[in-house]
Amino acid sequence: DSMCVSNGQVAKGMINSGIRFTTYTQLSKVIRGSREGGLGAGESMTAGVAAGLFSALVTQPIDTVKTNMQSLAPGAYRRSVFACFKELVRQDG
Repeated sequence: DSMCVSNGQVAKGMINSGIRFTTYTQLSKVIRGSREGGLGAGESMTAGVAAGLFSALVTQPIDTVKTNMQSLAPGAYRRSVFACFKELVRQDG
């Protein structure tokens, strides 16, 4: 069972990092435009903050469902991740 928890945490971390770094790269290109060289400190910080916020918005619902499913009593499993997600939205909005 602990292997499932570890795999879930690794998968969430991979998704979070993938979204964050992809978003940062794309935002950096937009901010830099056709200008040569790297970003300034403020520009880099802005791209980093925006990428971090975006990745948190995308991955937080996934983490909430994972935590909810992990906290269930043995034998009280939901039918699926999607069933758990629908129930959480229905109950908590």
